Amino acid sequence: MRVQRGSLLTVAFATALISVTAGCGGSSELASGVDGPAPSPDIVATYAGQALTVSEFEQRYAKSVGGGDAASADSMAEYEDFLTRYVNFRLKVIDAIDSGVDRDSALVAELEQYRIQLARPYMVKKEVVDDLVDDLFEKQQLEVSASHILVVVQGDGTPADTLEAYEKMVMLRDSVLAGVDFNDLAERSSEDRSARRNRGSLGTFTGGRMILAFEEHAFNTPVGEMSDIFRTHYGYHLLLVHERGARSADISASHILIKVAADDTVTALEKVQEVQAALDAGGAFSDIASEYSDDPGSALKGGSLGSFGRGRMVPEFDDAAFSLEEVGDRSDWFRSQFGYHIIQLDENGKLPTYDESYDDMRATVQRLPRFKAAEKELGLQYRKSLGSEIDTLALDSLTVRFPEDSVLYFIALEEWDEDSRVMEIAQLGPEAFTVGDFLAYGKANRARRPTKYDRAQMYTLLDGMLDEKSLDVAASTLEERDSTFADLMNEYRDGIILFRVMEDSVWNKASGDSLGLAQHYEANSADYTFDERRRVVSFVARNDSLLGVVASSWTPGDTTAWSLLFENDKRFRVDTTFVADSTNSVYDRILDLPIGGTVGPITYRTGYVVLGVDGIEAPRGKTMDEARADVLSEYQTMVEDAWLGRLHNRLHARLFPENLVRVFSSSDANDDEAAGDANDDEADGDANGDEADGASY
Repeated sequence: MRVQRGSLLTVAFATALISVTAGCGGSSELASGVDGPAPSPDIVATYAGQALTVSEFEQRYAKSVGGGDAASADSMAEYEDFLTRYVNFRLKVIDAIDSGVDRDSALVAELEQYRIQLARPYMVKKEVVDDLVDDLFEKQQLEVSASHILVVVQGDGTPADTLEAYEKMVMLRDSVLAGVDFNDLAERSSEDRSARRNRGSLGTFTGGRMILAFEEHAFNTPVGEMSDIFRTHYGYHLLLVHERGARSADISASHILIKVAADDTVTALEKVQEVQAALDAGGAFSDIASEYSDDPGSALKGGSLGSFGRGRMVPEFDDAAFSLEEVGDRSDWFRSQFGYHIIQLDENGKLPTYDESYDDMRATVQRLPRFKAAEKELGLQYRKSLGSEIDTLALDSLTVRFPEDSVLYFIALEEWDEDSRVMEIAQLGPEAFTVGDFLAYGKANRARRPTKYDRAQMYTLLDGMLDEKSLDVAASTLEERDSTFADLMNEYRDGIILFRVMEDSVWNKASGDSLGLAQHYEANSADYTFDERRRVVSFVARNDSLLGVVASSWTPGDTTAWSLLFENDKRFRVDTTFVADSTNSVYDRILDLPIGGTVGPITYRTGYVVLGVDGIEAPRGKTMDEARADVLSEYQTMVEDAWLGRLHNRLHARLFPENLVRVFSSSDANDDEAAGDANDDEADGDANGDEADGASY
């Protein structure tokens, strides 16, 4: 299955873009068509010779709130607010482009860096990762119980070794077909070391837990039947599939473990029976686990193991845990390779949806060998479509001086002259690659000094470089093949432009206008005041024993003495903070204390803190320095509003909020549905699934 995902706005710039555009202001009177009605009821704004239609507004708004369902539930006031902010955003970008900001070399370089960071991951995600995630999600809806026989073949085994291993596996398979029990045979003959203990049983597992070839056979072999012989880098395999069905949801459980000493099974058995009796008598599971369990990690948490799925534990534990049905149910004691267990079910989970599990699945597949294999295959496809050529004469002319059995030694050398480094040795589509490129690739990969590789392996390494670089070359023209990525890069360009023009036209202009800031402060000084505040002294230290002395002996007014006493002790710090109201922090603990009251020592960051109320500060006006943040923010808004007023006039901006009644309306949906009957191919043309997520304005 395929669920559309949104844009890859994953770099730090995205945060800046959202915060900047969310603050695009503008006076409310700008949001009306004072010059007459709209040229069409389908147009909600015009500016700089452009028209913003209802359809485009819906697309942009849906991006900003996470999709059409959320967008259609919003109010008219929210639509009007977005219309104003979006038009203001477009006006600022147009003004910046008119002034040549988009041609600034630093800005162009910055955009190219974002492009380099985005293009290849975007392409690989779309063409590799999402297909793997879709496949994994489908498999993770199922779980398989199977057994396994392995005959090992070393990675560098000879053809004779491979043939011998294969023939052995054929005999084992014939034995099963003749009636020999698969698990008996696995215990006797499998070369998987765990088979002596588990008789070949793999327990229950789901997608993503096994290598791809193993997984494919487990999920495609009929239940009750044996797979064909198949090969992986471990050797030859046979699988017997016992069960396959709907996957169990993860659970949360706690356990008590009683370890068994090698020579004293009786003592462990008596102890687990004692624990069972204590639980049956009504003892709290967490208390008994903390006291008795031999699993130190979970015992500290009352026996809690947290959340886990089928196949994560040894089979005996797995079967017992997932047989519990109701929260609070307990298993009888049982034994595993680790000792005796008793399990309590703490919580029944539910299977996550595709969207809920997408990020975890993506991280999973990118760790699996199948991802590297699929990425390499994509590189090979692009290399074939681009066309490539290796200049063997040029390369041999450089390496002929090295012995045949150490030709890759040249990659490790640092003393290559510049003329040699710039020599072109390969071509990939429009891109040429030099000796220097190859040297860098070799060092970053597997060529190390000293080497004993032959010349053929050097060319294998060069082939690997071209396969790898083909993805970069293909990504360099991604906009030409992918309109969604082209739109994404346009969003980044506009965002960078906006950030730059806001810096120049608002933030820096306002912060640098000392006279204007001072005048704004003087005109509004009555608005900048402190309410009554508590003067709180905080004593911070790594060790709570010293702070205990402070808490018992500190009095208001002697803070300076404590500061001087410990001024050279970096383990101790004294600060003063003014608190007017709740801050949802540790300081809330002093809000009801009298002068001289203390609280602590209490845990704080990486140490401890004692807080003391040193006095009460009466309400008063703020000085310019104290009010500077508020003054600057207000003055920046004034500068921005004045700038937007000029832009609205110069670019002839007109907004028609009355036409927003057509946005996400059911009548329009019915019209679209009726039109769709006439042309099914276009029925969903406005869904814009690829653009479900994007920048906010």
